[in-house]
Amino acid sequence: MKKIYFLSIIILLFTGIGKAQLKLDCENLMILDEMYEVDKVPTSLTFVGVIRIKNIAQDNNVFLNAGTVLDLDQYFFIKNVIPVVLLPGASGTIPIAFELKTQPPIGEYKFDLSFLIPEAENRCGDSVIIKVVDTLAKVDELNCSNAAVTGSLAEGSAASGVSFSVPYTGGNGGIYGEQTIRSTGVTGLTAKLEAGSLVDGSGSVTYTVEGTPSSSGVANFDIDLGGKSCTVSIPVGGDCDVVVTNFSGTTWGTTSNVQRVTDQGGGYALGWATKYSGKKLYTKLETTPGKSYTVSFKTKKYVGGDKGSVRGKVYAASGSIGGKQVNSASYEDWGYKWSSNFTDRTFLFVADSNVTYLVFEVTSNWKSKDWLVSEVNIGCNNTANVEELNCSGKVVKGSLTEGVTASDVSFDVPYTGGNGVRYEIQTVSSTGVTGLTAKLEAGNLAVGSGNLTYTVEGVPSSSGTASFKISIGNKTCTVTVPVFKPCESMISNFSGVTWQMTSNVQKVTDQGGGYALGWATKYSGKKLYTALETTPGRTYMVTFKTKKYVGGDHGSVYGKVYAVSESMNGKRIKTSSYKDWGHKWSSNFTNRVFTFTANSNKTYLVFEVTKNWKSKDWLVSDVNLRCSD
Repeated sequence: MKKIYFLSIIILLFTGIGKAQLKLDCENLMILDEMYEVDKVPTSLTFVGVIRIKNIAQDNNVFLNAGTVLDLDQYFFIKNVIPVVLLPGASGTIPIAFELKTQPPIGEYKFDLSFLIPEAENRCGDSVIIKVVDTLAKVDELNCSNAAVTGSLAEGSAASGVSFSVPYTGGNGGIYGEQTIRSTGVTGLTAKLEAGSLVDGSGSVTYTVEGTPSSSGVANFDIDLGGKSCTVSIPVGGDCDVVVTNFSGTTWGTTSNVQRVTDQGGGYALGWATKYSGKKLYTKLETTPGKSYTVSFKTKKYVGGDKGSVRGKVYAASGSIGGKQVNSASYEDWGYKWSSNFTDRTFLFVADSNVTYLVFEVTSNWKSKDWLVSEVNIGCNNTANVEELNCSGKVVKGSLTEGVTASDVSFDVPYTGGNGVRYEIQTVSSTGVTGLTAKLEAGNLAVGSGNLTYTVEGVPSSSGTASFKISIGNKTCTVTVPVFKPCESMISNFSGVTWQMTSNVQKVTDQGGGYALGWATKYSGKKLYTALETTPGRTYMVTFKTKKYVGGDHGSVYGKVYAVSESMNGKRIKTSSYKDWGHKWSSNFTNRVFTFTANSNKTYLVFEVTKNWKSKDWLVSDVNLRCSD
């Protein structure tokens, strides 16, 4: 952009200026930074600001007349609005007006307004920036409700790696300027947008969050872009809002036949030597919707009877004991009288309301076997964690080819023991075969088992194996995805490979130059086969023709095609069976298609007669094979 720096000095009318000493307050100099479309800068543009100065002389007054004009360039000028008088040692302000003379062309115009005071001992740098652009940014819709947040915020901790992207539709390709937006609600944060351009149509803009949240709660950022406005809200975590240690920290309620015991860890006996189920121990918790909580506790069979079991469950219910259960788990404890050992238990739930009831309940205690619940602790989960991340159980959708941009390719990684906590966006670069990234969108883990879906983007640099190192919480594993060479024909009308055959299989010169399997014998099991160099995980398509060839009158012949791994006696991948019928050798060819997915580097393709009673041969002709991505 065009940059114009004005360095001229205006002579102001001061009294006693010869001995006056003036200092500018640059930190509090009001700055103008505006953007306009070309030919649309308002002709009535007037910016009124101030320049703060201090008379640091000991014995001289300073007077500044009103209406002094400074021509910044051919487009803009400034003037002081009112007269100013500064006594020795006094500070004051000079009100100024920034005005337009004529429409400026496309460019960027910067001015140092401190040159209004040529006698000052310091300068402040550019304090007015006017940008004139071809087209200002405009959008049809700004969608803050679908903003994607990267990273997380915590009370009292400086934001690091936190940003959010706001999608829009109807972008016009126009230019927008830099923005800095202060948070409301939870204060202490700013969201910064670098200057840039919209795309035509749909896209997004990304704001970087900086600062330190003053409290927990919700930080709101009022976004104004392209003529539309909306608010992005980001949760700010704080200390855990529920802390229970060995039952303490909350009030517990019970139904009848539930009693606290002084021994055995000071827990509660549910059932209290009765044979009736449904007895409950419960507490009301003030929870945060969307937050994950862990309950740790111990259980055992307590009293009554001989060897036997007692069953119980724990559940979290919204709003009331009988409210919607956000999670539940069932347990069984077994032992001889009351001598059984305690079993450590862990229960997780994600609150969906501000009040959650945690309930322990006996479900079966036949013959008066009590369920003893002891050492209950409750706390928050602030970091996404899983018990197991199973990369070997991945499910890959789509395929990758060397030199071809990935399209609709993804993989799902299953996990167990999820704690329901939010995880942020991940982008993982490939190793082995480079040039690819796997992207995980932000979301929440399930409580228990679930899947993480990564979308693969980029262009593979070669064929081989692309590896992606995946991490959630403290669990890490590596996903491998095959990258194929570009598809090419491997067999064209039998050519391109070496064919082998058992006895009584012979090539014929007519009928497409195919092979007759059986060759006028009544014995089955004759084979035509070839060894292929294949890529594990890749699908191949075989096209060919078959018909009954010679011998007998009306009748049929049976054959099959199959693919096996490594050797003729290897693991069979896939088999297809066929039947051809006709009068002597006059029957027409039938077009066939056979596909298989290789699971090793070598695959045998085999054609075999399975039944050719009365010397009816099976003629296989026009065999072609290629990969089928």
